[in-house]
Amino acid sequence: MLLELNNIAKFFGADLLFENVNGYVDDGAIIGLVGNNGVGKSTFCNIVTGNDHEFDGMVKRYPGVRIAYFKQMLESSIESEQAVFEYVLGTQEQVLAIERAYQAMLNRLQTEEATSTLLNDFGDIQEAYELNGAGDLLERIEVVLNGLGIYEVLDTTIEGRRNITYYSKLKELSGGERKIVELAVILLNKSANVLILDEPTSHLDMAARAWLEAFIKGFRGSVIIVSHDRHLLNSVATQIWEIQNFSLDTYKGNYDHFEKQKAENLEALRHQYATQKKEMERLESIITAFQHNERNGGNYVTVKLYNATKSRLERFKDNMMSEPPKDRADLSLTLQNIQPKGYTVVKLDHYSFGYEETRPIFDDQTLVITKEDKVALLGANGTGKSTFMKLILAKYALMHNIDPHQYGIADFCKKFKGAITRDNSFYVGPGVKIGYYSQHHSQLPKEQTIRELLWQNEIKDESQFQSIIRRYHFSKDTVDNKKISSLSGGEKSKLQFVLLMLSGANTLLLDEPINHLDIDSMKIVEQVLHDFTGSLIVISHDRYFLSRVINKILYVKNTGIHEFMGTVDEYIDTML
Repeated sequence: MLLELNNIAKFFGADLLFENVNGYVDDGAIIGLVGNNGVGKSTFCNIVTGNDHEFDGMVKRYPGVRIAYFKQMLESSIESEQAVFEYVLGTQEQVLAIERAYQAMLNRLQTEEATSTLLNDFGDIQEAYELNGAGDLLERIEVVLNGLGIYEVLDTTIEGRRNITYYSKLKELSGGERKIVELAVILLNKSANVLILDEPTSHLDMAARAWLEAFIKGFRGSVIIVSHDRHLLNSVATQIWEIQNFSLDTYKGNYDHFEKQKAENLEALRHQYATQKKEMERLESIITAFQHNERNGGNYVTVKLYNATKSRLERFKDNMMSEPPKDRADLSLTLQNIQPKGYTVVKLDHYSFGYEETRPIFDDQTLVITKEDKVALLGANGTGKSTFMKLILAKYALMHNIDPHQYGIADFCKKFKGAITRDNSFYVGPGVKIGYYSQHHSQLPKEQTIRELLWQNEIKDESQFQSIIRRYHFSKDTVDNKKISSLSGGEKSKLQFVLLMLSGANTLLLDEPINHLDIDSMKIVEQVLHDFTGSLIVISHDRYFLSRVINKILYVKNTGIHEFMGTVDEYIDTML
């Protein structure tokens, strides 16, 4: 056993986060930690790692436990001229010091008498050298960076390569790229025997997720993973721990087994509760009958039976179980099921587009997307997936005289106006009505409140408005007083789904739509998109999600958009 949790309770002020939390981590266990947004998963990780001491109960870390912890949130941005490889190497100073000490000890063994003291010292250094992987540090840095998509040479035509290199400066990286670099630092900790990874896949593409999956399987020790990636949890987890209703429930097996066992347990609890409730109602009806009889002159025996039944009911209520929890997700999504009137949604006929004539993104491209297609748009980072979506939006906005600010693509349209033409080499069907979800929430007006925005988007009356707010769990203060710029990523995601619901769109363009959602909300989105009768183009790195909503795969590579005849899993196999 490596870790043990005894009666952990955590409050934020007077608000309970969780209590009576018990569990243990054995050597080799891979634990998936799940739960809805806001239940305290990151706080739980901080308690386990010793970063949070303000809790009740005890965390026992057994001798020899060495924890490496990847946090969900970056503590600060680094405005540094350091390059990526240089920075990662610099975080390994302890390992470098061990390597220097090892080399110095080898020199001493060659020049000094091999006394027992010297040999003992060498044994200690050699143990640390092997434990920390000091002998192959540079090679391991390359393996980890490459696995996460960062290479020495930039080549975004290859699936799984990011558009940064070993030599990219830290200050120039996006927040997501910085997190990937920090993940690399944690994964390099060869001496750790417990890895705690809080949302490690948030900014990883499919190739990097597949590599991380293999890394975790090969890790010599235990792992706790906070993740919404169900494919990852199915592939690697030996246990699932769920924080729910202020407590921790533990299940053996992977995520699918957890879902099955949880559903069976919940059904049993609901049956037990229904049985108890039926018995309570039976006793209450008997008491009501006794009361009616007493008003009509009940006798001594009737009164005695009434008192006995009343006492029995009181005891029954004292011991009656609580009502089992109802399913609760962060959103309640519905879409109007309307197909485009025409068969063709998007058609490219020998179409070319690029930032420079000598560097086309799409070159002589021909393809058709129909009203029956639900398309996964895949490909390496920087190949043009989001650009293709913006081109569709720009053409659509031009056709219907829509302000491109509505889709957050005004700068794109202004910069590349010459490429967005009225000719038919790039065609969007006249019966198409587009709804757009932006990965970066670029179409949301930053200075408005939720109330102001929604009243501009097909809201009929206050009753409908309040119904939407309740269904999506927005607080009154958030709706009326917070500017959209100050909302969390999850709140902005929910707001975009509200706008999709109100849009009446028959064609959806979705750029990373589930990044900020918990699993329960993901399942709602999956089901709604599965049932949606319109057309769909979606960019996502979540293969579990894609496999449940799409019927066609297009991938961007070498200035073209190509169709892949197979499943998402088969597509990923071609990258590895």
